[in-house]
Formats: sequence, structure tokens, C-alpha cells
Amino acid sequence: MFSPPTTAELDELVRRCSIQYRPLLGEEFLKKRVSITVNETRVPTGRGPIWSGAKGATPRRYQFAHTFTNFLGTGQDIELNFSLLVGLTQSSAGKDSAERDEDWGIDVFGNGRLIERFRKTEFGFGTKKLSTRGAAMNYLRAELSIQGHSFAIPWDTHKREYLKDHPVSEFLRQRLRPILVAYASVANAFGSEKDIRNEYLEGLTFKGTPKVVKVSDPPTAEQLPKWEYAGETEEDDESDDDDDDDDQDDDDDDDQDDDEATVVESDDDEVGLGVMMARADREHLYERFEVSDEDQLSTVLGDTLSHGVAFSLTAAQFKAAKKLLKCSDANELSHKVKEQLVSKLGK
Repeated sequence: MFSPPTTAELDELVRRCSIQYRPLLGEEFLKKRVSITVNETRVPTGRGPIWSGAKGATPRRYQFAHTFTNFLGTGQDIELNFSLLVGLTQSSAGKDSAERDEDWGIDVFGNGRLIERFRKTEFGFGTKKLSTRGAAMNYLRAELSIQGHSFAIPWDTHKREYLKDHPVSEFLRQRLRPILVAYASVANAFGSEKDIRNEYLEGLTFKGTPKVVKVSDPPTAEQLPKWEYAGETEEDDESDDDDDDDDQDDDDDDDQDDDEATVVESDDDEVGLGVMMARADREHLYERFEVSDEDQLSTVLGDTLSHGVAFSLTAAQFKAAKKLLKCSDANELSHKVKEQLVSKLGK
């Protein structure tokens, strides 16, 4: 019971301290480096995320402050300073190693001390435009630093749990959402373009210092990342070839939409349906069905076409239906219509 710690236990303590106090050990929080020694072993500065150097994926440090007036009814006005370091990593999250983290999400620090790692739902992930299911999200990493009076920092008494329902957490969930949505959109774009992802997102290492952004509320378009490889996809090359062919077609073809579908019959009595659509429409379907690539989208659309029921509504009818059934989007409306139909059939 009172035996001394083993070498393995001491090594684990050193490792945990290197992560727990990394901002202090690495002079990120104070002007002077904090030194921690365990059994005469100096704790090194832990490794942070290994960022990608791809355009639109590089890390940025968003800084802002906010004063919480009459905080929790105490009569005190407390100012907190926030710094969000966010970007896409060079490797997808998986088994922890020298090249990658074991998970994705946001690490939260309070006054230089780690509270919790890989937080997701606390910052709105799992809601519209911030899906947790797409494989591309495994590249999204962020570190949130909160500095100020410890009374206002959203942690428990042991400083080991980030409190989701705390007033400061609720403020941050709304304040950071546009930034996180922008990076999630870029991640999903890389997720749908395998060649681009391999060559740029995973092939380029970020070098230098993250750009510091004194972010406004809401952020401007210039302050947010965007997808910058639209001109380098195979789809765009093919569309250029199609444009050349269109010049040789009759004038009547000019009225056709860019989207089209073709049916191909195979030798084994199966029928394949190919659909060409604009990139914006495809990305909308990725978000709606919470998938990250064309293979996943093909599967879910196949299931929908084979086993589902589809019908059209005018814009006015769609708006009225959402209001009637208290839905926020088409996906939720579809589920409620199905529930009511199944309920009627069961009677």
C-alpha cells in the first residue's frame, strides 16, 4: 500500500504533466517559462497539434475579450480574455502517436492549466453544420485558452471538468460557432476530394507562427478560412472539357441545367444510377445526410431511393409544413412526417 511509485508510474506522471501544463511550460501563458520537476526529472513541454500547411487549413489564433456584467448576480463585472487556436491537422485523429492525436475536438485551458481535451458537444458539434459523424472532422483540432478571474472560468471545483451549462460556456458556444463552422466546411471539402486531401492537407506541414486575428463579432469573411482548391479537382477539369463539347451542340442545349442523371444497366441485372450535380448541391447533401465522401453519400442515397418515400413541396408549402410540425429543416421534417405516418398505419 505504501510502496514507492514504479518507474512506469513516474514516466506516466511526467507525460501527463507535460500535457496538463503545456502553456505554462512553453511560455504561452506567462512571459517566463514554468519549470516542473518530478523525481529529479524535468517535465518537457508537451506536443501540440501537428498542423497542416494546406491553404485554408492552416491554424489561426482568434483573440477577443468579453466583460460579463453582474456575473451570476454577484454585482461583479468580470472580464475574461479568450484565445482560440484552431486549424486542420496533417493526420487524421486515431491511435495516439508522435504524428497524431487520439481524438479530434477542442482542448480547453483555464489560466494555463488543461481542463479537458477533445471537447465537442460543449461547443455545438452534433448540431447543424457541425456534424460529428463525418470522417473529415477527424482533422479538426483547436485549443481554447481562457484567462481571467478563476471564479468566472467554467470549470468544476477540481478544475478537471469543463462545464457545458455555465454562462461563459453558453457565450462561447455562440461566439465561436462561425469560426468552427468555417473550418468544418473546409475539412468536409478536403474529405470529399481524396487526391487533394492526400497531396495538400496530409502532404504539407505548417511552418511558422499561426496568424493572430483580433476577431470581430460576428467574424468578417476575411477573418475566416475558405476552400481554396476548387480549381484543382478532377471534377473541375471534366467540367472544362464539357464546356468545350457544349460549344459544338445545338443552341437548344444552352437551356439545360448543369445537373443531370444517367441510368446504366449492368450484366447482372442491376441498374446503376449516376447523378451529376453542382459542388454546392453535393456539399449540401453531405451536410444533410451527415456523410463525408462520395461513397457514403452513394450508400445513403441508394437506401433512400430503394426504401424511402420522396415527394416535392413548393417553397410556400415547405415553409408552412415546417411551421406546422415545428421543424427547423428538411431532415427533421422528413422524420416527423414518417413518425406520424407510421403512427397512423399502426392504428
